[in-house]
Amino acid sequence: GRISRPHHITLSEEELCNLGIARDASRFVFSYPIATAQDLQVSEKESRVADIAFLVFGGYMYFDSDMVLKDVRAVVPVEEGGLCFGAPQQWLPEWSTAAGVDRWCPVTLPSLRALGVRYFSWLLPDEVVDGSTLCRNGGFAYIFHEPTEIGVLQARLDVFFQIVTKEATRSSYESSSVPVGHYADLFDQLHGKYRQ
Repeated sequence: GRISRPHHITLSEEELCNLGIARDASRFVFSYPIATAQDLQVSEKESRVADIAFLVFGGYMYFDSDMVLKDVRAVVPVEEGGLCFGAPQQWLPEWSTAAGVDRWCPVTLPSLRALGVRYFSWLLPDEVVDGSTLCRNGGFAYIFHEPTEIGVLQARLDVFFQIVTKEATRSSYESSSVPVGHYADLFDQLHGKYRQ
């Protein structure tokens, strides 16, 4: 599988404790889902099994300062969601190549592919892309075309979502943040907006 570049943990000690992540973890990576030639047929019940979810949806791997693996957490789409997205934001066309074309992974979720989403990428916390700092806690970018395609009509649909904390969801993001399990709903809303 593929992983992102390692990054220092941005969560507070209390947040790490609340999530049950090893206290000596100091760095983390996002592990991308397994890309297969055919859709992975996974039931809703199976998608809640951490090992299956890790393969199908990806997850986070936590390391100590010597890069010794300390913890692994799958992204499991659930109603209550521990991981929440902020409001959708426009992904600028020039960012796809500026971020590096080799970082984009094929979308594995049939619900997103059905909407036309082709590739996605984990955005590191405070990552700078083409002079813009995008996400304080990291996030995900989704594009509707090949990463190397420039000037295509589909690029106007490209979007990214910041990861926000539960506290942020109760304040400024309350009306627009959703648990990870509902991100297909956000794409439906965006898709409808751009069709009109």
